[in-house]
Amino acid sequence: MTALTRQLARAYDSWCMGPGAIESLTLMETAAEGVATMARSMVRATLPHRSIDIVVGRGNNGGDGYAVARLLHEDGYAVRLIRAGPPQPHSSASTNAARAIDLHIPLVNIAAQTNTDFDGSDPPALIIDAILGTGFSIERGPPHPLDAALIRWIRDWDVLGVPILSIDLPSGMDCDLGPPTNPSLCVKATRTVTMVAPKVGFLASHAADFTGPITVVSIGGPPIERWISERVGPITDRP
Repeated sequence: MTALTRQLARAYDSWCMGPGAIESLTLMETAAEGVATMARSMVRATLPHRSIDIVVGRGNNGGDGYAVARLLHEDGYAVRLIRAGPPQPHSSASTNAARAIDLHIPLVNIAAQTNTDFDGSDPPALIIDAILGTGFSIERGPPHPLDAALIRWIRDWDVLGVPILSIDLPSGMDCDLGPPTNPSLCVKATRTVTMVAPKVGFLASHAADFTGPITVVSIGGPPIERWISERVGPITDRP
């Protein structure tokens, strides 16, 4: 299967959202359904404890997380959202955040100095990592301190045996380059649900130690191999 670079992943997303194509919210919803399916299977193994913590960032990866939270909440799971700040205004992520909040899904805002027992809660049955996606680049420096705090919070629970499901790629991993040199700045996932196709960074040394088994889900566009073979002109052009 084709592995995507950051540039190719962005081009595919842009093509899917082109004139007369698919709305961004619809792409997020389709991706979220794939993630929710995996989350249900992972939580089923830990019943009767059904609580799920979804840790969301401020970008599109967080938008997927809010959509997953709504789907699981509607299924009857006890869901809690954890974030270091709201998404960008007037974005698809902010729309999904508003939908989740309208359902009164519990929302916890944490600060950079947070730690595992910030609220004294019992361990969740599952943590879903929706902090950073393909837009994060190691070459631009480490994660923002607030994002790094969320990554550390997830890693603290991982040490205690709580399963972790990452959306698209583990937060802190570079889509092109793989894990950072400082492993404490990357989520170590039990499983990863990635969109459209594996990422080039998954082929890097030790990347599998952070991704766990990888499941590929569609966002509603054409198969990536067909899209590449039918492209004409620059990669952002529709065929």
